[in-house]
Amino acid sequence: MKFTVLTFSFIFAVLISTAQITRGYWMFGGNLNSSTYRVKTDNQASRTTNLDLSSNAGYFLLDKLAGGLVLSYSWQHIKYVASLSEGNFSTIRTFYGGPFIRYYFLSVENRYNLILDLNYQFGNFKNKNSINSIHSVNINKAILLAGPVLFFNKTDAIEFLLNYSYTKPDNEAGSPTKSFGVGIGFQIHLTNYKN
Repeated sequence: MKFTVLTFSFIFAVLISTAQITRGYWMFGGNLNSSTYRVKTDNQASRTTNLDLSSNAGYFLLDKLAGGLVLSYSWQHIKYVASLSEGNFSTIRTFYGGPFIRYYFLSVENRYNLILDLNYQFGNFKNKNSINSIHSVNINKAILLAGPVLFFNKTDAIEFLLNYSYTKPDNEAGSPTKSFGVGIGFQIHLTNYKN
C-alpha cells in the first residue's frame, strides 16, 4: 500500500512540475556512472570495471544551454584474465576537472527533457598493481552523456544517462581507451533573486 501511494505521489509531482532551464539560472549537481569493458590483444586479455563520481556547477547562458565546471573522481579495477600476468590486477584512482557544456532539446516548459552533455577533463591517475608498484600519469578524458531528465518540481531533476568516454594518457606507453556506460544524476536549478 505504501509503495502504491509513493508511486502515485511521485507521478503526480512529475506531472505538475515544470523545468527551470532558462537563461540566468544556476545548476548544481552530480552523476554516478558505471562501465565495464574487456580488452583483448594477441598476448593478453583484461576485464575492467570503472566507477565515476562527478559534481558540477553551471550557469544557463541561454535558454536550454548551460556551461560550467565539473570535478570527477574515478575508480578503475583491471584484472588480467589471460596472459603471463593472469591473476594480477591494477587499481587506478583518478581525479579530473574541466569544463562542460549541456543542451536541453525540448521546451523549457516540459517536466521532462532530453539532454546532451559534453565535457573535457584533465587530471592525474595513480596506479597501484598487484606487485605493489605505484606510478602516476597525467590523463585527458572526453565524455559524452545523453538521456532523459525528469523534473520533480521547478528546481530538482533526476537524470538517467548513457555515456561514452575516450581516455588518453599523456605518455607514449599508454594507449587510449573507449568505453560505454550508464549513469544516474541529480541536479538542482537555482536563480538569482533581484530586490
